[in-house]
Amino acid sequence: MSGVPIGWWMATSHNRTLSGLSAGKARQCLRDGGRILLAWNLPVGQEGLDRVADEVQGRVLSPGWDEPYLAAERAFPLDIALFADELAGHGFADIDLVSLPWRTTTTARNWARLLGTRSAYLNLPADQRARLVADVQREVAERFGGEFTIKYVCTLLTARLVDARGNHL
Repeated sequence: MSGVPIGWWMATSHNRTLSGLSAGKARQCLRDGGRILLAWNLPVGQEGLDRVADEVQGRVLSPGWDEPYLAAERAFPLDIALFADELAGHGFADIDLVSLPWRTTTTARNWARLLGTRSAYLNLPADQRARLVADVQREVAERFGGEFTIKYVCTLLTARLVDARGNHL
């Protein structure tokens, strides 16, 4: 794996997992001393963009289309502190949490394309998803212009798996 420091391995996971299972599965994948990095990239202050997407959804999709996704969000809300506690409870140490603000300039087209990758939208039939993305793109371009800035906070949680005796390798 080029670009990955020796001793670091990469894996992906769905953003919603049953509490209590994530760290145990990570432990099975790592040797003693192995490191894990969990990352969340969350938008900040984009209520206007989200409002446009919600309005278009209301016109394009039937009511209740996203209930299975919303039910999962309610059942497993994002709680980064819970992930840290779970790692500690499964033999991880040197747990560190860092949040880094950043921003990017994007276009309506790029933002709408990224929006189309949301889990709830990926379950839509392709024609509905294409119409939703196209309509959102048009509305965002009309309201926000050609380019606009989006702010994010990238939160990184790192930890190291200690050996059975608790040694930090």
